[in-house]
Amino acid sequence: MLEDFEIPVVIGKAKKPRRFKNIDVRKLSVLWKSNKKAWITTEIMSDWLVELDKKNEKTKEKNHSVHGAMLLPILMI
Repeated sequence: MLEDFEIPVVIGKAKKPRRFKNIDVRKLSVLWKSNKKAWITTEIMSDWLVELDKKNEKTKEKNHSVHGAMLLPILMI
């Protein structure tokens, strides 16, 4: 059931939070991103969309009309 949902993006201020001292954030079940103000940026959104598109391509989900079309306007900002 959890595989039906997309990977959530968590945005924090620190690249490696102190609470995660002994944890590799790349191995968490979320996409961890960071920036100075903990805001979502064009770069973070683009990275997430690229990962989503890769996942959909792997599972051969051809019914998604967002392949490529959704990425172009965001990447060109």
